[in-house]
Amino acid sequence: MRNVTSELRNYLETQATETEKQMILTILRHPKQATEMNVRELSASGYCSSATLIRICQKLGFKGYGEFRLALCEEIGYQNSRHFSNYDEKQDSVTMVSEVLKESINALQQIWKLMDYRTLEAVVRRLEQTPLVHLYGIGASYLVVEDFMQKLTRIQKPVLLFHDLHLQLVDAGNVRPGDLCFIASYTGQTKEMIKVARMVHESGGILVVITQYSPNELSRLADYVFYVPRIEEEIRVGAGSSRISMLAMIDIIYRRFLASNYEEDYERILKSSQTLEKAKVELPDMELDPDEILTNDME
Repeated sequence: MRNVTSELRNYLETQATETEKQMILTILRHPKQATEMNVRELSASGYCSSATLIRICQKLGFKGYGEFRLALCEEIGYQNSRHFSNYDEKQDSVTMVSEVLKESINALQQIWKLMDYRTLEAVVRRLEQTPLVHLYGIGASYLVVEDFMQKLTRIQKPVLLFHDLHLQLVDAGNVRPGDLCFIASYTGQTKEMIKVARMVHESGGILVVITQYSPNELSRLADYVFYVPRIEEEIRVGAGSSRISMLAMIDIIYRRFLASNYEEDYERILKSSQTLEKAKVELPDMELDPDEILTNDME
């Protein structure tokens, strides 16, 4: 992995022109924000032309701004990739459990660094105002939005989610102006979800995307973006830390939304819990070894 910020500092001290110095200082002061901008936006924030920014990238050995931005993303800690080729099928159980848990913990810690609180508050306000929430996702990302649907349904927030991809596309075309739409996509490059995003915009919907922290098409199309760390490669043995981090982001949005209307929503949650309690099948009492009881009922 290249140490981009170190290379920038060295270039700043040895070769940079006065115009380039302003641009480099802007990147060094706000590296995270820099990676979220396209070449025109970043060059404008550094009071220089796009050509100057591209020239800096090329002098550092990058083909262009896109390659530079990806390298910067990786350095600041949001692309701690775990390659599929590194998966060891001969790994013992203790090591495997340790590595899986460390990866999940790392993903959750990275969310703290990536969280944009202004985006969170803006999306919560949109949730309060929207008459209908639309959810979209496929594969492991579908499980993420399905969890969100379950949460919103318990507090009687109108929400739509279709398992069938064709129906998701139909729903995206039926979005009404002002409806809030969520897409979960770890890569941000899934062609079906990109099509959904474009249809949502054509219909006048407000688009919120949950995706990995790297330049991708869905984040470019979104009105609001919640980033999760890039821990996994696209070719993977299964969605692990990516799913956990996206589910954590859903929990954060939902809990913040609950806080805005707590008393009324609490009554709805209590009512749904009572309904579920009545639906449970009563089982005879069983004697359990306390040492075997690890957690309470998670329902």
